[in-house]
Amino acid sequence: MPALLLAVGLVYDGGEIMNAKVAAMDDAEEAARAGARYIDLGAFHRSGVIVPDRQAAIAGADAYLAAEHLSGAATLVDQPGGKTTLVVTVHLRQPMTVLGLGGLWGVQVDGHGQAELLHGIQGAQP
Repeated sequence: MPALLLAVGLVYDGGEIMNAKVAAMDDAEEAARAGARYIDLGAFHRSGVIVPDRQAAIAGADAYLAAEHLSGAATLVDQPGGKTTLVVTVHLRQPMTVLGLGGLWGVQVDGHGQAELLHGIQGAQP
């Protein structure tokens, strides 16, 4: 009987962990997109050039996480060629339903998402 309970727990709770992982990745991607949209309005008004606002990008991603009551962090990564990527990590706690009966109450699931901070439109995109 304990082996059957373990098998059922692995199948059911394993599926719940996979669903939580997908949700964490979706939330991280959405937070990255929310932050990547900010431009430096001062630079735009001075020169007419669209440049990303790095501080606002992180603040925007953090604001999205806070509004959705999510735990996580946003960082900027400079890429070759002058591009910058906003990387967001989301941490979720997934409770165990069946395996909780055996003492495994929950696991932490992390999701990662990223979005490139655009430096203006260079022309038609395919």
